[in-house]
Amino acid sequence: MRHVLIVDDKPDNLLYLDALLTGNGYRVQSAQHGAEALVMARTEPPDLIIADLLMPVMDGYTLLRHWKSDARLMRVPFVVYTATHTEPEDERLALSLGADAFLVKPMEPEALLQRIRELEAAHREGRDIRTPMSLEEEPDLLKIYSQTLVRKLEEKTLLLEQSNQSLQQEIAERRRMIDAQTATLDALRESEERFRQLAESISEVFWISGVNKPRILYVSPAYSKIWGRTPEDLYAAPESWLACIHPDDREQVRLALPLQERGEYDVTYRVVRPDESIRWVRDRAFPVRDAADAVVRVVGIAQDITEQRSVEAQMLRAQRLESIGTLAGGIAHDLNNVLTPILMSIELLRLDLDEEERGETLTSIEKSALKGADMVRQVLSFARGVEGRREAVELADLIRDTEMIVRDTFLKSIDVRTNVDRNVPTVLGDATQLHQVLLNLCVNARDAMPHGGTITISASRRVVDEARVRAHAGVRPGDFVAVEVRDNGTGMSPNIMERIFDPFFTTKDVGRGTGIGLSTSLSIVQSHGGFIEVRSTVGDGSAFIVYLPMSADRLAALEIEPVPRLPRGAGELVLVADDEASIRDISSRTLEAFGYRVLLAADGAEAVAMFAKHAAEIAAVVSDLMMPGVDGATAIRAIRGLAPTVPVIVVSGLEAGAESVNVLRSIPGPLYRLSKPYRAEEFLTLLHDVLHPTV
Repeated sequence: MRHVLIVDDKPDNLLYLDALLTGNGYRVQSAQHGAEALVMARTEPPDLIIADLLMPVMDGYTLLRHWKSDARLMRVPFVVYTATHTEPEDERLALSLGADAFLVKPMEPEALLQRIRELEAAHREGRDIRTPMSLEEEPDLLKIYSQTLVRKLEEKTLLLEQSNQSLQQEIAERRRMIDAQTATLDALRESEERFRQLAESISEVFWISGVNKPRILYVSPAYSKIWGRTPEDLYAAPESWLACIHPDDREQVRLALPLQERGEYDVTYRVVRPDESIRWVRDRAFPVRDAADAVVRVVGIAQDITEQRSVEAQMLRAQRLESIGTLAGGIAHDLNNVLTPILMSIELLRLDLDEEERGETLTSIEKSALKGADMVRQVLSFARGVEGRREAVELADLIRDTEMIVRDTFLKSIDVRTNVDRNVPTVLGDATQLHQVLLNLCVNARDAMPHGGTITISASRRVVDEARVRAHAGVRPGDFVAVEVRDNGTGMSPNIMERIFDPFFTTKDVGRGTGIGLSTSLSIVQSHGGFIEVRSTVGDGSAFIVYLPMSADRLAALEIEPVPRLPRGAGELVLVADDEASIRDISSRTLEAFGYRVLLAADGAEAVAMFAKHAAEIAAVVSDLMMPGVDGATAIRAIRGLAPTVPVIVVSGLEAGAESVNVLRSIPGPLYRLSKPYRAEEFLTLLHDVLHPTV
């Protein structure tokens, strides 16, 4: 196999010649300059050398001179293959130095191979295929060689100067880039420092989290002030903030978490600190997007609104008391109407009536008592205002209750009409607060019609688009329930309408209003994610439209079927504790009439003593919560110490406020609630269910 040495400083040229010659049966070695080629050739002389002229370290001319002066190499054919220098002097000089052929790049592969084969054949036959040089040209060889070397040196010098100039430009450009990057880094450090100072000085918690991950990237030091735990705790356990949320609020926060990446996360909840104190927090989140509009992280602000909630609660209570005072006369009148048939019916029962007349009289007493109990429930609920718990509210029922109060308390010159769409959706909210809003609007409508008129309350489903909610901060477009309270009274001028929601602004006479009714109503509606629109014309009445977001889950309608007969006991012993003798008496007679045995206690101390004596027999305990001396909660805790699993029914004449709820939570074991007043059917059914629970 013929051995060929290729010398070229361009890898592409080496690769091309290597592939061409190897594919045609040659064994190829390659070098990138003349010095490397001489070392390789003296170690293993080739059969042919193909060399470029312009190369680093040692160029082709120098290599050619050394090659032809070496006794072992001088007879090896030397082919110059160059594209850089194609002037006649280059070829003459190369041939004069002993080159066997001078080829100019690029050549067709077949032509190049043909020349190499011709050269090999001539070398084998001893022929010289070089172009002979005339005698006249020989004296000029030294001159040509010198000129060529000078020219090569000048070219190399020019190349070096150009390379140096290019290098200087690149250095300058890189220095500018470094300076720009340094300035950018300095600006970034300054920006980060400003951000750190801002995040660490504000009272709100600023946080950053990843996408679809619970990982917390950053949380500001204010987290310690609100949550009572360190940011390091949160970094170590990213979901620990959720575990600190009040159990009643935790589920609504979980359901709202997916809204963070849509920019619709705005949730209010309670945080339970390690010392058991509670803080109210408003938490909002906003997505951060990249150039492709993909969410890359989520940032948020959690604000402590405990003091604000306290002020709002005081304002709501004050406004409720104002409304109760406004309605007090009408309520007293209506209660008298309730009590009159009861008192008269009692006198009738003392007479000797037949069975039918006695039944009608008892029915009249029952209806009046139920109506009175319902009124007390509504007024007590409205006055106490149990706030903070959101549940599905049936607006049709709420409007019906409001209509009843208005009819019973307003002057008869005020006519009330309702127009509620069938199957109007439920809303998620606080029934007491929404009741307060409707009552406030009805009172304002009444005051706008001093000589009488008509109040129309209507409710319907409406779709609110983005353009419409743009004027109402924090409101999202979607499905709403619109509750409208319209009157045909005096109306309002544009100047008055601009100020009607300002706190303490009122057009009423002194003593007839504080001016906080509408501002309170607006605050309530906004806390429910809704808004209020007002339309009014002087002399042509006003309309207030309350928009409330529709509840995601509608409550299924419950059909209450009449119970054919009341459940009976099977001789079980029941302990009844109540400080009211009349309640103990009627409870005892009712239980005994339906197959139970009864023990009666007048207070908590007597109930505990009686239970200790008959603990093995007592199947259930029925205890009032509020009793003199030892109250119901204390007595129940003592009874549970004697019998941890005995069923206990707690009876109370008041709505379940936060204080009583906390008291009941402190009692171990199962508890069942029964609110006064209650009917025998409710009492007996609950007792039966407690004693015979269904699986």
